[in-house]
Amino acid sequence: MAQNYNNGNRGNYPNGGGNRNNTAQVNMDPMPLPANYVDAAEAIIAKLPGDMPITSTKIRKIFGLFTDVYNGVKRAADHSLNADQIQALSTARIRMVYECGRDDSTKNFVQQAKLINYLKDVGSDATKLIAYYNYFEALVAYHRYRFGEKG
Repeated sequence: MAQNYNNGNRGNYPNGGGNRNNTAQVNMDPMPLPANYVDAAEAIIAKLPGDMPITSTKIRKIFGLFTDVYNGVKRAADHSLNADQIQALSTARIRMVYECGRDDSTKNFVQQAKLINYLKDVGSDATKLIAYYNYFEALVAYHRYRFGEKG
C-alpha cells in the first residue's frame, strides 16, 4: 500500500512528524558585536544553568567551524574576506543552524550568545570576523573555566 505524503504529512503525524513543539520565531537579523564582547561572553556563560545545558565538546565543535577561515584571515594582509572565505562562513552558519535543530541546548546557547546574529553582521569584513572569532573563543574559555572538562 502506498504511503500518502500530502501537505508534508507522514503517517499519522498531523504536523508531518518530528519535534515541532518549539516553533516560536527567532530573531536572526544581523547584529553588530558589542565592543565589550569579552564581558558579554562572561555574562552569557554565567547565566547558564549549573547543570551545564550545552557540553564543551559541542561548543568546541561549532567553534572549530571558523578556525580555518580565521587562520586564513590572520595570514592575509587584506581587510576583506575573499569569496571562498565568505562561502566557508555561510557553510559554517548552515552547520550551526543544523546543530541547533538537533539539540535544544545548542539552540538555546546559540540564541543567547547571538552567534548567528553576530556572524551575519561580519559580511566580508575581516576585522569583524577576527572580533567574532575572539568573542567565540571567550565563550569557550569562560565555559571551560566555569564547567571544567565536563562534556
